[in-house]
Amino acid sequence: MAIDPKILARMRSAPPEDDGSEGAVYADEPELNKPEAPLPADKHPGCAALVGTWKQKKWATDLRNGALALAWPPETMALLKSITDATWWIANKAVVHSMKFKAPSPQQTNGSVAVPASAFMARYGDVALDVDVVERQNRLARDVAARVSDAERWAASVSQNPKLAEAAILAVLSRLYEGTMKTRLRNASRAALDQSENAVAKDTDAINRMLT
Repeated sequence: MAIDPKILARMRSAPPEDDGSEGAVYADEPELNKPEAPLPADKHPGCAALVGTWKQKKWATDLRNGALALAWPPETMALLKSITDATWWIANKAVVHSMKFKAPSPQQTNGSVAVPASAFMARYGDVALDVDVVERQNRLARDVAARVSDAERWAASVSQNPKLAEAAILAVLSRLYEGTMKTRLRNASRAALDQSENAVAKDTDAINRMLT
């Protein structure tokens, strides 16, 4: 059975349907009827190139521009900028309002920033990431690092005087015990500290006499 020539002519002149693929033609948007229509500009430097259909990349760019305008910790900002999968942004579109998102897989980033482990991420799978949790974890890590540094400096300082080092060791050990043992270790620490101070005082007096 032959197709009516008028119907065939209309079929040939009709624009193709949008199937979401690259290069699709949009009959209701004449300015976009090009295979490579310009995408919205990135408003933040250093963003990874997005992968997906034209419409997916357009939507993702708008979402990313909005999300990156929020106040993120540096580590989170770098992670968001490294995401290449446009569909990730669409799936996590609420990020621009809630600042919560699902952690991307390594395959969804450009590899310039490693996807943090659970110690950093408060969301893997179905657990929501909360920027406040991330900041508290980062602050705790900084505090721990500072205390370790202070302890190292203290150990280096007391080790310069044998009696002072002995007093420090006994004081630390006394914190591990209770009762009589605790009292004995504290008394021994105080005695060693007194001896250290006496030795320093004697040396200081000798130096002062030589200077007079």
